[in-house]
Amino acid sequence: MTFGVSLTTPTWMAPVKWSEAGHDAVFVDASRGLVRFIQVTRAEHQNYDHIHFVEILDKLSLHDDLRGVRFRKVKLYFVVPREREAEFMLPVRAADFLTNVVQVASSSTLAGMKTRSHEETMVGGCMARVEVIGADYRMDSGG
Repeated sequence: MTFGVSLTTPTWMAPVKWSEAGHDAVFVDASRGLVRFIQVTRAEHQNYDHIHFVEILDKLSLHDDLRGVRFRKVKLYFVVPREREAEFMLPVRAADFLTNVVQVASSSTLAGMKTRSHEETMVGGCMARVEVIGADYRMDSGG
């Protein structure tokens, strides 16, 4: 995923390919220090690989509009049919998301600081949340 969009205002982004691994949407709000990943699924169990989220955070750290921005919250939401919300098993805990995504991205941002001349890491010290959200998937037939 490349970010050829302005991130000076709150922005939703979707992968170029529908089958791109890791997420279905990303929301970035630099003024609130927020990155929100969205995965939509009807499955009872969702595949999860932390590397995709690390790559996105790394790419965000290189975006000119985010120079000097420090994110305070990185959130991952799994959107499932409302009737499955209670029994949906999260594929990752918030503590693991923090350790394997946010802190790893922070470390790799540190490695790139020489070329960006950042004074601080973009996601260092921020909180991570992982939640499930129930949604009504029924489609209206129109009319």
